[in-house]
Amino acid sequence: MRRRHWLASIGTVLSGSVVGCVSNSNDTQRPPNESDTNDDTTTSDGDEDETELTGYIRPDGEPRTVPTDLTCSDDSFTRFPTRYDEVRWGGTDKLSFRVNADAIEHGDTVRAILRSTDYVSMGTVQQVQVELYTEEGWKEVRGRSGEEAFVFTDLGAELPPNEEFEWEFPFAEAGIVDEFYQELDLEVCPDLSAGRYRLVFSGYEPAPAVAFDVGR
Repeated sequence: MRRRHWLASIGTVLSGSVVGCVSNSNDTQRPPNESDTNDDTTTSDGDEDETELTGYIRPDGEPRTVPTDLTCSDDSFTRFPTRYDEVRWGGTDKLSFRVNADAIEHGDTVRAILRSTDYVSMGTVQQVQVELYTEEGWKEVRGRSGEEAFVFTDLGAELPPNEEFEWEFPFAEAGIVDEFYQELDLEVCPDLSAGRYRLVFSGYEPAPAVAFDVGR
């Protein structure tokens, strides 16, 4: 009954910049506390209705493994830029976001659903950031080598209530590159480590997010 919604319209192409509300920093949150964005936590269980999603928002407590930072051996590597200003765990006034597990192993399948709870104008299914929590804050794990600037096309989708985006992919280097922003030829550097990761849908502001721990 529910399906992915793909309605999109072409807008402006920007070179070396991004569309909408953007942070210019590679740090997406201040580092002292992983849970400092808001107080939404854990799981949602029970019978599913038209607007409520079952699944997980993020794990309870602080992550057990926190890398110092992300450092790529390629000096020309540029991290994918942050494309939102504010994160909301698990959803917003018009969107609900859940993931199928709050703890997985590298290579396990991740299934995430973003459902509209009202009529909403938003970005497309490609607009997801993949971030790891480090001692320096949340950091995008993907990027690109070389001098070419990131170029984004302003696309949009219109979703009525109870429509959804659904992603299902192996949480591994190739899996996250193939699932989001496919046209940008991104890569992961360094390889994915154990730690707490989150998916942030940057096609809406504030940006809904879910998180899960990954073992390796």
